[in-house]
Amino acid sequence: MRLALALWAVVLASCATPGPSTTQRIDALLPADVILLGEQHDALEHQRIERDVIQSLAARGVLVANAMADRSLDRQLPGPALKAQQQEIRIGHCGLLPENQISPMTRIQIARDRAMAQTVAGAYQRGQTVLLVAGAGHVRRGLGVPVYLPGDLTTKVLVAQSGSAPDAINFGADAVWETAALPIKDPCAELQRTLQATPTQPE
Repeated sequence: MRLALALWAVVLASCATPGPSTTQRIDALLPADVILLGEQHDALEHQRIERDVIQSLAARGVLVANAMADRSLDRQLPGPALKAQQQEIRIGHCGLLPENQISPMTRIQIARDRAMAQTVAGAYQRGQTVLLVAGAGHVRRGLGVPVYLPGDLTTKVLVAQSGSAPDAINFGADAVWETAALPIKDPCAELQRTLQATPTQPE
């Protein structure tokens, strides 16, 4: 069995000077049984890399599993919850994500939540407590991991919140632990500056 290969170098290289195309970079990695693509999900350039890698592997006829294209994930949440999750993706990406990427990115979020729920359920032992540490959005009732947990598990949602806690309350948290407020910063402005400074990668 060949070792799984990580694509983190691809992501880093995309932020440097223009170099080989995505296709050429994939050629350098193949053959591989598994490719692990590490990325920063709020970086739009990284999302472009994800799309290019998927298209490149699909064009070769070697792509087996891709959550972004798995439309069955759209049925994992009721209609209103799915729309709410899609809106969270828009907001989380500062409104900078192209609309045709909203559904694929939502599927990734759903796939992650479902996978974490499966891990939690598999680790459960009667009389013991399973602790899952994840981003607040992943533990949100009605949208995140709790949706996919077996109904017979007693689940409590604890959210650590910097400053005031209205968001945590909206998440359906059973308990909110407030901590000192963090320095105010605008992540959307930072993301916009990153996009403006990122050179276009040739195909």
